[in-house]
Amino acid sequence: MKSRRFVLAGAVGLAMAPVLPASLAEATRRSPRPTATPSPAPYRLEPELGVHFVPAADAAAHYRELNIWLRVFNLRERHYQAQVMGLKYRQRYEFDSVTPILDALDRHHVVRNIALLRFLLAVLKAEGNAEARSLDLEQVGVDAAVTEQARPLIRAEQARAKERVGRYADEREQSARQARLTLFTDANAYIGEWVRASRAGLQFTDYAPYVPFFLGGHYQAAVYIWYGLDPEDKPLKTYWRGSGTDPVDVVEAMELSKVNKAYFDGLASLDDNPLFRTTYAA
Repeated sequence: MKSRRFVLAGAVGLAMAPVLPASLAEATRRSPRPTATPSPAPYRLEPELGVHFVPAADAAAHYRELNIWLRVFNLRERHYQAQVMGLKYRQRYEFDSVTPILDALDRHHVVRNIALLRFLLAVLKAEGNAEARSLDLEQVGVDAAVTEQARPLIRAEQARAKERVGRYADEREQSARQARLTLFTDANAYIGEWVRASRAGLQFTDYAPYVPFFLGGHYQAAVYIWYGLDPEDKPLKTYWRGSGTDPVDVVEAMELSKVNKAYFDGLASLDDNPLFRTTYAA
């Protein structure tokens, strides 16, 4: 069978071991391939992501970082969900091969997952987790030692979220606790796969942490998602290239990341609590 190899430098603007067999899913056994009808995100995709959040007394000092990683996650998640939508559209109306979109789902899932890890660790920072506060989140999904340090934090919080998912006062809090459990469960599975891949010499690294990527698939669906963006997010630069199967220009991706980081640094709104709708007392 002919391999569909792609270098994840081609998927994330990044660096990777010299050879990556077929797709990332095949290389790391990360998870089963997306089914013919993958489900939409089981949580709200909006600037105020509905995740149960209990801020520390000094949380305000961490809101800017939390805001940034939330926005990057949201944008990368939207690109992934665009391909979910594109797959369903192709199956129902276009009757063409779904293989290119399944491949695109695989690629978009990688960068979405790395952004998810950074966002959830930023949540833990704002909640007062001292170990999380010691981490440089730009290095999560890049540096093996930093990512391995993050792994037990994600695992412990997934267990804690599972234990507490039934503690709620109303429907909003119930939804927020479930969203937290869903995301930490997803992150716990992924970070384990990242570490195993790294130990096997198949590491994939995201050197462009502030960039949303279009990595091929259903183009019209990818364009459509941008109509619903928060106005503050529209100036952000996206790495947007053709089919997504060719290697990414790493230098260009890193430059776009620098531009986006500078833009974020100039937004006063990032000093506010982005999870205010689902903020609760301890």
